[in-house]
Amino acid sequence: VVFTRGELLDQEKKMERSGLRSFFDDVIVVSDKTEDAYRRLCKRFNVRTEQLLMVGNSFSSDIEPVLDVGGWAAYISNYGSWKDEAMVHNVHPRLIRLSRITDLGPWLSSPSMFIDKSRLS
Repeated sequence: VVFTRGELLDQEKKMERSGLRSFFDDVIVVSDKTEDAYRRLCKRFNVRTEQLLMVGNSFSSDIEPVLDVGGWAAYISNYGSWKDEAMVHNVHPRLIRLSRITDLGPWLSSPSMFIDKSRLS
């Protein structure tokens, strides 16, 4: 599922132009990615928040709310951004840092990597 912020028609057109639309069951467009929006998303698809993985490049709208509700987040940094610099020291057991989207493959091929080790003790 693609969960994105913006105008519905604009986002749908972007998905079609990208050629990626057929890889996703649904495209959900919201005005703001808040903790409540992520909870509603999980409820809609009948998944627990700890089963959610958000991949994004905006720490404040893509990453923080997901971590706050107990989900996983893969952060693809915007190199050179002052916001990226501010996140360098942010550490979280469910936060994955990536240089590019292709780095996500090994994480997806090994679901055991998505175990929050901090909860095992």
